[in-house]
Amino acid sequence: MNWRTLIIVFMFIFSPAVISRPVHGLDETRNSGEPLRMLQNACRVGDQKEISHQVGEIKSLWGKSPDLEKIKRVILARKADPTFRWTMLDSLNHYKRSINSEKEAGFLLNTLDEVSWSEKEDPIVRAKAITVEAGVITLFMERGLIGEDRLNDFGERVAGLLSREKDEGLQSAGCIAAGRARSKKAIPILRRYLQNSETPSLLRRQAACSLGKLDDRRSIPLLALILRETEDRKMYSTAAFALGMLGGEEVIASLVESAHRFESNSCRNALRKNQEAVRRIITKQAADGIDRPLLSPETNILDAINPKKISKK
Repeated sequence: MNWRTLIIVFMFIFSPAVISRPVHGLDETRNSGEPLRMLQNACRVGDQKEISHQVGEIKSLWGKSPDLEKIKRVILARKADPTFRWTMLDSLNHYKRSINSEKEAGFLLNTLDEVSWSEKEDPIVRAKAITVEAGVITLFMERGLIGEDRLNDFGERVAGLLSREKDEGLQSAGCIAAGRARSKKAIPILRRYLQNSETPSLLRRQAACSLGKLDDRRSIPLLALILRETEDRKMYSTAAFALGMLGGEEVIASLVESAHRFESNSCRNALRKNQEAVRRIITKQAADGIDRPLLSPETNILDAINPKKISKK
């Protein structure tokens, strides 16, 4: 089973049966021990329905006050079922918004660091920790719970991982994390991933999305070239999406030119996000393929693109 298959499996919180040791101490305070044990058992046998049920039970018990000590115990238990650990890491996407103090923020990030940057870790668990930490650290920065230095340090670590890591799953996590955490130092490496046609398609698409999030305008010519020439429909859609995120007048011509490819709405959706730029270009009479008489403040950009151009194959 390759990395891409494993990632899909774990995204749906489903895995083959794994024999693993239990995490001790789950029956302690706040009566969450039983749901945690049941979740651990469900993860061990791959019972997706029961996993979802027990995750809901734990959320109901903890409410807005997650037991960070128990979460830490599970996350750091290397001998525990990897699906169990992965599921608890994933739960932090929900619980992170309940963290309101610098002390709790530091505790949680230190816990994630132990998994994210340890080469002894299970690669799948580690990859999940990296992507979760990227979202957590960005939220904490926005809330003023951590300093900019900590965010910058995370960004440097992500860039380092992308430059040296050979494991495709960890490369994927690095691409995602770079965009979430606004890691400017990762931009040159993301460009290399995108430019290299030998890079797996999934990684190229993730790199493209992160370059869009990072507002890397130097990647516009490369994204435009991919949009025009790729025979990979998913890559085409991602390039259009990234150009739409970058926005501005310089992306419009490429989106219009390639809007007819694959009979897809990807370019039109990107143009719709940039209607003001389209209007400016039309005013300058510089947008090929756009029907100028249709333009009005109420005009949807989907109607402003020449239908004949869209229908070409």
